[in-house]
Amino acid sequence: MYIAADRGVNFFDTAELYAVPPRAETYGRTEEIIGNWFAANGDRDKWVLATKIVGGGNAHIRNGRRPDAASVREAIRVLDAMGLVRSATGSGPNAGAVVISEPSAALAWALRMHVATRSLPVRDLVQTRLVLETQSAVEAAAAPDSPERVQILKEAAALVDMMDAPDLPADEFHTRDAQFHILLASLAGNVVVETIMTSLRQATISYVQETVAGLGNWRDVSCALQQQHRGILQAVEERRGEDAAAALREHIVWFFSLSGLKQRSGLAADSLIPWGQCAARIQTAPWTYPAPASPTHPWPTSR
Repeated sequence: MYIAADRGVNFFDTAELYAVPPRAETYGRTEEIIGNWFAANGDRDKWVLATKIVGGGNAHIRNGRRPDAASVREAIRVLDAMGLVRSATGSGPNAGAVVISEPSAALAWALRMHVATRSLPVRDLVQTRLVLETQSAVEAAAAPDSPERVQILKEAAALVDMMDAPDLPADEFHTRDAQFHILLASLAGNVVVETIMTSLRQATISYVQETVAGLGNWRDVSCALQQQHRGILQAVEERRGEDAAAALREHIVWFFSLSGLKQRSGLAADSLIPWGQCAARIQTAPWTYPAPASPTHPWPTSR
């Protein structure tokens, strides 16, 4: 494989049947070797890889049965859940199964399932987000000047402006909110952290929706969140990493305190700025708003 790469070869062909002659002990081993080689050497996007499934007649593969439409559909469904392919019905360029790489989709799916079964408390996921996102804010503020940094900050500012619309539905607000946070985190340049953060945001969306549904003063809440967004963005733009991290922590903990656990979090919802005052402040930067007092014990002591 190294020799092939040195000589300009960029296409590998294999099959689940290999090695030949086929044996149960070596079934799938060739695909495993190639996969490990890709993982060790990188540059996966420079290679074209073809593989094949085998027909019937081999007792150690699917008990000798031929693959059928049902088994292929099930395999695609599993790969879709893992974030390795995207499948769609119909016709055209977007139909069928397309190989992709969306690790956050697979991780978010798994996290959502565990949240639903209560094996992973939302509280712990939010704490994990705090650890990752505050550190990313410090690194994002210190990111070197580049066209990419300028573009990301521009897009983040545009998202904040979009969230100012008073008639923006709550679900669209939170979609843009998630994009804002992930954009800023991407400035840190850590793809793994960005992937995990994306997964955490997707996995906790139900908690966000439930919190918003239980609030009778969403306009006041959204306005306060917007002031926090602008404070975070300004700190990153001005390269005040520690301030950005502190603002992010307050932002995340503050919203968490509005959930059903707020009674144990030490922060009352009446610390909100009324909509009229808040909307007026949106028109008057800079974003140095009187923040609510930090909760004494922001996290519940039990699950």
